[in-house]
Amino acid sequence: MTYPHIYFCWHPLGALCLALTLSACSSAVTEQNTDSNAGSTGATTAGPTSGSTSNNSSAGPTSDSTADPSNTSGDPTSGEPTSSEPTDTGPGLSETDDTGLETSTTGDDTDSESDTDTDTGADPCITFDRTYGAELNEYGNAILALADGGFVIAGRNESVGQGMFDAWLVRLSPEGDVLWEELYGTPATENINAIAQAPDGGFVLVGTTHTQQTSLDWWTLRTDPGGNLLWDAVFSSENADHAFAVVADDTGVTVAGVRDRIAQGSGRIGLVRYDNDGQEVWQQAYGDDLDEQLGYALVAVDGGYAVAGTAAKNFWLVRTDGQGTKLWDQSYNLADTIYERALDLVALPDGFALTGWAADEQNMNQSDIWLVRTDSDGAMLWNVTHDLDDFDTPESLIVREQGFVITGDTRKDGDPANLMLMALDNEGAQLWTRSYGGMEHDFGRQVVELKNGNLAIVGRTASKGAGLLDAWVLRTNSEGELTCP
Repeated sequence: MTYPHIYFCWHPLGALCLALTLSACSSAVTEQNTDSNAGSTGATTAGPTSGSTSNNSSAGPTSDSTADPSNTSGDPTSGEPTSSEPTDTGPGLSETDDTGLETSTTGDDTDSESDTDTDTGADPCITFDRTYGAELNEYGNAILALADGGFVIAGRNESVGQGMFDAWLVRLSPEGDVLWEELYGTPATENINAIAQAPDGGFVLVGTTHTQQTSLDWWTLRTDPGGNLLWDAVFSSENADHAFAVVADDTGVTVAGVRDRIAQGSGRIGLVRYDNDGQEVWQQAYGDDLDEQLGYALVAVDGGYAVAGTAAKNFWLVRTDGQGTKLWDQSYNLADTIYERALDLVALPDGFALTGWAADEQNMNQSDIWLVRTDSDGAMLWNVTHDLDDFDTPESLIVREQGFVITGDTRKDGDPANLMLMALDNEGAQLWTRSYGGMEHDFGRQVVELKNGNLAIVGRTASKGAGLLDAWVLRTNSEGELTCP
């Protein structure tokens, strides 16, 4: 695949954008969280060639529908702002930071807690609430915490690039400053849904690309540690394909997603294995053409893999060997009238945990969070539901010593969505829940835990920032608060 254009653009009104954004809006953080205001600063930006641009201090996007591969929740009434064609003016991207928000550290030498963090090698407490984007739509879909305390986020960018949307990778410092960014794309539409770090420190991105006007194919990209493209690979079936998850190891990468999707109600879970040069090693498919099998989450376990998603409207977990050959599968349901969709999966020492939403088929605008705990053979040990609002969509699950953390979004029917962060104990009981957002739609997509127990969440917001939707990163303390002890 070749990408024929590279261009640089700069927004001459960066200072004006700063003044406008500072007065625009604030992020309302409820449930024991402090309110947060955001400003913006102008930044330069680069468009893509074959996925590799020079590093720039600039800063743009995801789920499951054939029309929009960025909507894993499958919620047809999410009410997100619609995309518009990029203008010819080539606006530069602006980074919105919280100059009016607490960005606190415990770096004071007199602070005993900070000294303890330093002695143990843990990161100091840093909190921030920042957006990244320009005048159109930028999505943050995936986040990866790095060994130096910083992050990379990935998604898609509409404001700059070659096509309707380009795949987007942004490197951030521990404080959320943009260190560099890269765009990868064609004149069509690209999107990144997941990211993994390769053993050499580079990154593996997976998502979708249009290789035909009427088809989506899943797209895998491998970069060096600076984001320069090393190779990319396209997997295409006769129908639409969406890549949603990836794991990397010393000998290659394995990608999971949905293949052969004609429309809502069809599709199969797929796995594709590539070597370190991007050559396909094997591929597997699970399910049949008679029902809907959708794969959203992937973990490597005991030399093989586990994939989670949906089959016959129930949570579905498939366990394979190292070649993708199915060893067993299990399905889980609350009731015959309930539609369940598993969106994330974690491997535990003695089994797995899956989360997603469960909705009555007669009213798909109302759904609850569902968490299922299994043993190593996939047998259910326990399950819990949590009803926060009319429509709850848990997109990401992590496990930590205290239990589990889930992020996603929640909303009342007819109202804007808010980013949601929830902590559960080891039996699935709710410890606390936070909600972040403003007067427009705000979404959470992935959460990671940092060395000191802090949490970092990526998503997208329409309540603040520079454009219609901006990528959004929150770094909180271990309790989901935008303050430090």
